[in-house]
Amino acid sequence: MLMPMLPVRFTGPTNQTPVDDREQRTKVLAQIDHQHQAEPPRSLGQRILTATGLARVGWGLGTLGLSELARALHGYNTRESAGAAPRALANQQIQRENRQLLQQLHDNVATGQFQFPHQEAVESAMEKAKTDLQGIASTDPRHLLGRSILSLQSKPSAFDEPITDKSLSHLLSKELKQEMILEEANKQLRHALGKRGPWGYGADRAGLLSERSKDIRGLTNYPPDQINRELEKIVSEMVTRGENLHNSSEARKSALSAYVQAVMDRFQLTNAQVTGNPEYKKLKLLLDESAGTHERQLTARNGGLMPLISQSSYEEALHRTTQQFLIELGVR
Repeated sequence: MLMPMLPVRFTGPTNQTPVDDREQRTKVLAQIDHQHQAEPPRSLGQRILTATGLARVGWGLGTLGLSELARALHGYNTRESAGAAPRALANQQIQRENRQLLQQLHDNVATGQFQFPHQEAVESAMEKAKTDLQGIASTDPRHLLGRSILSLQSKPSAFDEPITDKSLSHLLSKELKQEMILEEANKQLRHALGKRGPWGYGADRAGLLSERSKDIRGLTNYPPDQINRELEKIVSEMVTRGENLHNSSEARKSALSAYVQAVMDRFQLTNAQVTGNPEYKKLKLLLDESAGTHERQLTARNGGLMPLISQSSYEEALHRTTQQFLIELGVR
């Protein structure tokens, strides 16, 4: 039986002598090395995954064998690593010296010694903070100097370059202003909560300030004539948040009490037996979730701003959660 003829693929004249590509590959490798040496030093973040690097890799894949390409990349990365090591050591030295300087400043403040390295820069920072927030925050920046230095120590921006009088004055004045506004917010919040009766005196003021710390610190970026108005809004929102926390806590206590009593009556158990049962802990978590859901729903209806939520409103929402839980347990 005759087999069908397969099409013949012509690849060109067959009488040509194969070309030895060793010379071509050597030239390509030399060109890669030459391009690398001609490039300026680059940071670690600009290594081989750059437009230039990717172009060379793609070119190498199309021109060289895999072994030659691997050797080229190995040499490239080796040279990059060799150049990165001194830079990394230099950066570590800068960071170490900056931390030592800031620690010395903090130690002097902590021991009441107001004589510092870069004394004029520190004094300039305090004066600028006081001037910029005149009529807004009354706290003497000198009283917040230690706290501001600690805050500065925790920020990477303080360690990019060796600290100079100019950079220290700039960075420290920003920290001082943020701490001054935080202190002013604390004063206003304490005063506002005091007007709300017993629950206000016992409110978690530190927790409320912590929740809004980023917003309060960000007020330093506002024009001076807007800072007071924005700060009043934030304080008002913190007071509302504090009262809602109080109301939800009272409603939660009421719901848990109703649950304990219902289970005690149904199964003839003691209070300790009910509260020590895992189901009690499960209900506590469900009530927290229910309160959070209730807050989000009312906040959405109020245009994204959390309204004041009464204790009875929380109680209604948590009562539904408790009743459903009791039904699932077979108590109702």
